Amino acid sequence: MKRLKLIIFIFPFLLFLNNANAQEIKLHSIGVKGGIILPEGDWNTGYTVGVQVDMGEIIKELYLVSSVNFMNSSKTITNYGISNDLSLAQFTIGADLFGYSPVKPKNLYGGIGIYFHYIQKDIAKLYNISRDVQINSIDDNKLGFALLVGYLIDLKTTEITLGSRYILANDGYNAFLITLGVNLPF
Repeated sequence: MKRLKLIIFIFPFLLFLNNANAQEIKLHSIGVKGGIILPEGDWNTGYTVGVQVDMGEIIKELYLVSSVNFMNSSKTITNYGISNDLSLAQFTIGADLFGYSPVKPKNLYGGIGIYFHYIQKDIAKLYNISRDVQINSIDDNKLGFALLVGYLIDLKTTEITLGSRYILANDGYNAFLITLGVNLPF
């Protein structure tokens, strides 16, 4: 029974590898992107920067892009007339699978992504008697998913991407991103 489960689990992976080799995955372009992040909850609008690598078509009409991103947001809390700034920083590494629109506009794309999030978040602890605020940082790791849509402008020697994505990371870390990127094809 264990062997059957192992075979059922491994078969789709081997099929994927077979298709990936048939499409000759290789470095197609490398790029940088930046934009704004709109986190859910009481965090302010922040910024995001990242590097992305287009690995090309893995199976017919399905493309793979891996990326590393940094996102930062902040908020100000006020207690007893004293303001304190708190920050929320996320470092992510992951990949997107996407396809282009089969109808016009042809450069419109949509897809899904999976990312590992390393999160550092400031929290404030208020001491009522002394009215002091102590700020501590906590670290968290999350597996997150993304829904994405974007538009690619091909300028022959450069590609410009305008993208948006919704990140699902749970526990108050969900966010909406709008980015502008520049890719250099190889």
